[in-house]
Amino acid sequence: MSEVLIAPVVRRVVVGLGVVSFIATIALLLYGSTLADPRGQGRDSYARGVLGHRALFETLEAIGYDVRRARAGHFTIIREPLLLIDPEAPDARVGDTRHQLADVVADRAEAGLTTIVVLPKWVQSVMSGHGELVVSPGPRDWAQAVLDHALGERSATVRRGGSARPNAGERMHDGALGRFAIDLPRPQSIAVEGGGVEVLLGPRDSAAIVRGRDGRVIVVADPGLAHNATVHLSDHARIWHSLLGELLGVDAVAIDEVFHGHGRRPSLRAAMGRFPAVLLAIHGLTLGLLVALAGSRRFGPPLSAERPYGRGPREAVRVAAALLVAGCSPRTLARRYVEQVIVDLTNRLGTADADEVDERAQALDELAERRGDAIRASRCLAAARAAGSGAAALDIARDAQALYRLEHMPRESPHGSP
Repeated sequence: MSEVLIAPVVRRVVVGLGVVSFIATIALLLYGSTLADPRGQGRDSYARGVLGHRALFETLEAIGYDVRRARAGHFTIIREPLLLIDPEAPDARVGDTRHQLADVVADRAEAGLTTIVVLPKWVQSVMSGHGELVVSPGPRDWAQAVLDHALGERSATVRRGGSARPNAGERMHDGALGRFAIDLPRPQSIAVEGGGVEVLLGPRDSAAIVRGRDGRVIVVADPGLAHNATVHLSDHARIWHSLLGELLGVDAVAIDEVFHGHGRRPSLRAAMGRFPAVLLAIHGLTLGLLVALAGSRRFGPPLSAERPYGRGPREAVRVAAALLVAGCSPRTLARRYVEQVIVDLTNRLGTADADEVDERAQALDELAERRGDAIRASRCLAAARAAGSGAAALDIARDAQALYRLEHMPRESPHGSP
């Protein structure tokens, strides 16, 4: 009899898959981040770079500012000035929550928090498939909409720069921040039309930076002042230092990435669905499927049909005997047992076709006499019917059990009588 449930070949396969899965899990935990290199997308910046404000982030850190990346969508909790750089849509989703740009700016202004909004570019410069620099129409209406969301009223207008050359060269701007040189291709500006808007840098009809909503919202006209490719030109970085350190007097700032297309909320489900963590999920599903198959199908040779009686059958016999004893008296139990032995033995030997137990017992007596045995079935039956105590009933049962020796005796007696 074989007790093998899983064949040796299958066992080696299971162990091999387990080892590979364990090694892959450790490798993913230690080196998984290096396998998933970030890829630049069109939403990352107006010039199609990877997170177009990264240079501004590192520049502010280098000169001593505490710069934080805001991706959780908790806008009113951030007490530092919040930079909304080049928002790509009027709303953004973080997990199951959708945020409106206008509501974010208004809520922060109402809470007395400063928000700096950098408008999206009106005209985008992109590379064609042949490597040529071409100019494609940009979202002018969206740039104006962002300006309206920021200031809360139609008191300013986005204006495109007049120069059509790739590089317009340096232009000097004066204002509350000071005197600075700005070097941008086709610089975008803001024309102030009504009251309630303060020009911080540049003339009123072509301002580079304005402030509104009781001084709680600052709008930067051109995203090139914060972009990786141009933040180092002329006085662009110094403008940010003067704006944050001198005008606002802060040493910390948060850069929003929710409206820049990178809002997120920590989620195990989302993390396990991205490469390379998805490999870990595949390993887990594969092993789970293997375990399910191992439990539903036989992998080894079939077990022998003959199994030794164990505790189960013995326990069943003991319980059945206890129920019989509890359900009837020893006298009745002994009588029934003797009758059952007589019926069973006559059926085995084929000595009588009668239905009555007495006639079967008489047939067994005749057989015992022919085979020279002194045991008599009629005597056991009469004793069982007359038994009155448990001890006598047990002796009668033992005598009845001895009747089975007739089955193994020779058909003729030792003396040769028929």
